[in-house]
Amino acid sequence: QPIKNDPTSFMNNKMRYYMYDLDKYLYRSNHNYRPVMRKRYGEYGDVEVQILEALHEHPLRTDDPTQASVFVIPVSLTDFFVRTGDFKSLYADIANETIFQKYHGHQHLIIAQTPLLFSRPYIHPTKVISRGYKILWNVTVAKFSDQDGCRLAVDRGFITGSNADFKSVMIGAGHAMSRSTFSISHIPDKKLPLIPATMTRFINATYQVFQQSRPSKFVSNSTQYRRALINNTNTDSSLLHTLYHNSSIGFGLDSDQWTRSFSSSRFCMVIRGDDPASRTFLRAVKFGCIPVIVSNLFPVFAPVFKSSIDIRDFTIIIDETKFLENPVEVIVTRLNRMDWEEVKAKMKWLELAQRLVVPDHPESLFVPALMYEMQMARETSLSKNQTELVF
Repeated sequence: QPIKNDPTSFMNNKMRYYMYDLDKYLYRSNHNYRPVMRKRYGEYGDVEVQILEALHEHPLRTDDPTQASVFVIPVSLTDFFVRTGDFKSLYADIANETIFQKYHGHQHLIIAQTPLLFSRPYIHPTKVISRGYKILWNVTVAKFSDQDGCRLAVDRGFITGSNADFKSVMIGAGHAMSRSTFSISHIPDKKLPLIPATMTRFINATYQVFQQSRPSKFVSNSTQYRRALINNTNTDSSLLHTLYHNSSIGFGLDSDQWTRSFSSSRFCMVIRGDDPASRTFLRAVKFGCIPVIVSNLFPVFAPVFKSSIDIRDFTIIIDETKFLENPVEVIVTRLNRMDWEEVKAKMKWLELAQRLVVPDHPESLFVPALMYEMQMARETSLSKNQTELVF
């Protein structure tokens, strides 16, 4: 990972798909949200619903199952969990579908955006969900993490040094919970505005660097990385001025200030947290802001559409160990090294990334890319062991 492909591969994809009844699955639950669960997982559920609604409206969808090569199960397991839905009856309904029985779950797709789903560490706390994994074993899962990449990173001995902080996370995420999966990372919420990635947007940006973090601590020894720029004082004053002048770095912004500052920045820090990924990543993409990734395992843990686009083309990746040694100097030096040709190239690929990861983009390629990634995932399943690791 990532696998470099001709960008036209997914653009020309015409794979037709059939969706089961939305009222029967997506809108079946009348239960009220549990406030604590809604606060913690509600955004994931909202995004799953957003993706399914985009699939329902796309012209590649067919109402004739005989014309389809993919069958979408339109259920948000996260939303269902938050609403305390009846999973036993849900799984029974899926298993009893005539098409599902015909294909034994093969050629079926389900969306799973939250770390709760199809990940070994969460089997016990979400056993009400995981009881159905056996039924869904042959179903391809579009999830936030990359099952194959995590497994191979562990098997090939890459979980050393600072990467060892995520050993249990990588082992759990790499444990096979379904026959084939692919990563769509954390698709950004539709409530966030889309800021087209253009050179005009880059040049006219108000802020240079954006990093706003939560004040509470992170697990996996990641608090030091999240605080490195915010608390840094042991740096040459000229470097400090270069970075912090016209940048938005700290914590405590209200939601309106956060959105204004984020969407008006050239670069956004995407730093390892409770796991190697961050929801900030694709939020930055939607805002047209070049992501600066400080997480060595990010490219294998949660790549986005790895068969369609190379994460390195539209991001800047910083080694986390070097970053921790002198965060301000490392960031200033790397950004100062960029010339206009590199910026133009990053923004060009960022523009394509926006079309890929934003389902409601006016020129969205999300659905064709989703179908293409499913096809590639089925061809390069765990049993074939063909994933390429690139750090």
